Amino acid sequence: MGSDSRVSSPTHHSSDAPPIHTIDQYLDNIEALIKTSRHLQHFALGCVEELLEHSNVFVNLLAEHHASTLESLHLASVKEDSESYGIIELNAIDFCRFMGLRSLSLDYDYLTNDLLLTFIDPKKSKLENLVINVHGIDADHEVITNETWRRLRNHSSNLEVTLNLIHSFEGVAGLLNILQPSMPLAKFRQMFCSNINIASVSYISSHYNNTLKEIHIIDGFANGDPIVYEIEADEDPFVMLAWRCPKLMHFTLIGYQVCDDDMVAIARLRGQQLKTFDIPSSCIYSLHEEDEVTWMKFGSYDGEFFQKVSESLGHDWLPLKNSQLPTAVLDAQADAEPAYMHILLEDQAWRGRNKR
Repeated sequence: MGSDSRVSSPTHHSSDAPPIHTIDQYLDNIEALIKTSRHLQHFALGCVEELLEHSNVFVNLLAEHHASTLESLHLASVKEDSESYGIIELNAIDFCRFMGLRSLSLDYDYLTNDLLLTFIDPKKSKLENLVINVHGIDADHEVITNETWRRLRNHSSNLEVTLNLIHSFEGVAGLLNILQPSMPLAKFRQMFCSNINIASVSYISSHYNNTLKEIHIIDGFANGDPIVYEIEADEDPFVMLAWRCPKLMHFTLIGYQVCDDDMVAIARLRGQQLKTFDIPSSCIYSLHEEDEVTWMKFGSYDGEFFQKVSESLGHDWLPLKNSQLPTAVLDAQADAEPAYMHILLEDQAWRGRNKR
């Protein structure tokens, strides 16, 4: 290969697991590429769970052959079954030899305090992007302390963290144990987790007001209807988040009921800075009152609603039609991966220097 090499695996497809001999062939080819490539800079396994089960072998080979040149390493996966899967041996010491890593993606199962602290070595490049995919959470998984995040952030002042919860019911329930004040959270995504942890949304808006750029939450309808998220305060938590987080540029909320007034408020608060504002029309309701009785009505908003949002965003805006939604939002039996796999693979793309 050339002097600046990059290795990426095939795209992940979970519907049909590859035959064993095919996996073995991939493994042999990848190992050969690692051994024969010159100045390898980027290595990504594309979320393929069957390949990621051999991550420890790849990491050791990469450390042996490309410890000084590797800048981008992506080992985060998507699990076929997020509640039952094996854990391999992947330890902090395996990452110690990499001197130039700037971008890393990893499953939360392998994230430890010791691993993160390997990146505060002054002799090494500073970490710029860290992507964490959360599936299940082992009861014995150590908490990544705020002190660890503080030390890493102080050393790598430009670090941005992306947190992806993927079919992670345990991740939603335990989110407040994952989040720490000093974690430089830039992107929070939640894919088909069946619930929103409202306390965590409030925590995110309070602690990441200087770093948060993206909120992306998508879920399937429940019995044909968008899901209700329970709030205890007067203000909607996402409106508060838009108010507190001035760097927010991308907001997607699919599968949950949203009030039209709250959408207008979010658009006004973030204005033309909001590059993505994706809400399905079938999830938007308006409040109607008559004889002191208030009720919700879906799809009854008037033209002023679109005008208000469009004026705030600085361009014509319309909510998403059902025909634009991933099939899994409307059909619980459909494969959900097409709804988010392109986003996760984009996390693993080679960006080169000074591209975030």
